[in-house]
Amino acid sequence: MVEGLERSIIEVCEMNNFYHVSFIFPGVPKMRDLEPAFSDTGDDWIRVSPHLWMVYSDKTVWDLYLKIRPLIDTQDSFFVSNFNTTAAAGLLPEWVWTWINTKSPGAVTTWSLGSEPQKQLR
Repeated sequence: MVEGLERSIIEVCEMNNFYHVSFIFPGVPKMRDLEPAFSDTGDDWIRVSPHLWMVYSDKTVWDLYLKIRPLIDTQDSFFVSNFNTTAAAGLLPEWVWTWINTKSPGAVTTWSLGSEPQKQLR
């Protein structure tokens, strides 16, 4: 193996990522039923809304999928994807931006509602 490559691979594998996990429930959201799937991973997570969770983990998308899947009924849907905090924008509660920036300091520049930069639409 090329010198240093093995170490680089290990460092990349051990690096934490941000994940977006969203749900569609035809009935009542199963927030409490899903919490064990997130808590059991030992990762840091927040529930932004009844349908959206953010996870900071060294796990893979597939690892998270396997934790969540047993708790999902046949009529439910869910989606797991990693996201890049260096290319993010949106209007979220301040506590969400704070959580993101504590994991990846300075990664996301935030604005309060009404003070965000305006882009001219064509």
